[in-house]
Amino acid sequence: MGEDICVYLTSLGYTDINLNTVPVDKTSCICVYDTGGYEAIRYYGSCPPDDQPTVQIRVRDPSPSAARSRVYAIYAACDGLANTTINGARYLKINCTGPPSYIGLDQVSTAGQAHEWTLNLYSQKRRT
Repeated sequence: MGEDICVYLTSLGYTDINLNTVPVDKTSCICVYDTGGYEAIRYYGSCPPDDQPTVQIRVRDPSPSAARSRVYAIYAACDGLANTTINGARYLKINCTGPPSYIGLDQVSTAGQAHEWTLNLYSQKRRT
């Protein structure tokens, strides 16, 4: 799901998106992490099961207001997606587990301090 969310965010015009890594030399970026998920939903008959993968999105920016604005825009764009195909994968739903959370000043970046927000998504993805 992480790669699919990166593709989706890129289609919305977001740049500097990193998959499963946080760059230490950047203070302004978006990081998408695959975080496992939940047990697959299994059906009887010929229908394939639905996986329930999850991701975490972290938004980092030196400006507290820019970081907050970006994460809330991503929240609005991702919460409540239904019956959509992203990067060739069919998602029956993508929802946020709650609103974004401020996690404080980044302690990793070598480029300077940045404010970080996090957002968690879960989904129901049709297995092919």
